[in-house]
Amino acid sequence: MFTSYRQGSKADYGITNDNGILTLDQINTGCMLRIADATEAIAKNYLKLQSDLDVSRKLYEQKTVYAKTLEKRNAALRGVITKLKKERQPAIDKKGEE
Repeated sequence: MFTSYRQGSKADYGITNDNGILTLDQINTGCMLRIADATEAIAKNYLKLQSDLDVSRKLYEQKTVYAKTLEKRNAALRGVITKLKKERQPAIDKKGEE
């Protein structure tokens, strides 16, 4: 029967003994298994953080482009307002003279 190393490394190893005392090799094996489990958990969180960072960067870039568009639009509207004020000013001055 074929057993992959990956699946075999996820097996829950242990021993049944009467005195409850473990040898140094058994303790080391348990430590290595706990380290492997912790590393897998860290890797999952790291991958999620990377994907969240990618999404955040894309949103930031989109919002930055949109903000620049709004700044240009605002500047254009200010120019139109200034132009209209200048066109209106001579008409007001003529009314004052009459």
